[in-house]
Amino acid sequence: MCFAQLISALEAYLADTLINAIRGKKQRLVALVKSDNILKDRKFSLGRIAETEDFLWSVASEHLRELLYHNIPRIDPLFKAVFERPVIVGTEERAALLGLVSDRHDCVHRNGRSKDGGSPKKYTIQFVLDAINLTSSIVQSLEEDINPPYPFDLEF
Repeated sequence: MCFAQLISALEAYLADTLINAIRGKKQRLVALVKSDNILKDRKFSLGRIAETEDFLWSVASEHLRELLYHNIPRIDPLFKAVFERPVIVGTEERAALLGLVSDRHDCVHRNGRSKDGGSPKKYTIQFVLDAINLTSSIVQSLEEDINPPYPFDLEF
């Protein structure tokens, strides 16, 4: 349960981070819409546009709330458009996270067994701790790039 919830927590972080990043930031909002094939090709009536306050934000945030944030290949282009970087920079970390997402799927839907019925022996304390370290590292890296520290030290 801890392991499955860890991946769910990462998904919530990614969703909230992306949605909050475009709130009130027109340049980021436009970049997101231009990068997402579903959003940029949607058609709306003038009536709907006219009656919806902050129409573009409303449509984009609704769309982002519907996405599955464990689908890293789907989410990466959106992060690149908004933050000019993917969710995960390193290829080893990316492969490890994609593996964890697959493992989580097995835990949630098959009690830890793989599609071929393989035993769930790998879900040890060390496995969970390694997953925590990886997801923490991913979040920390994103936070450092998205919210960089001030370029100077303030002393009071």
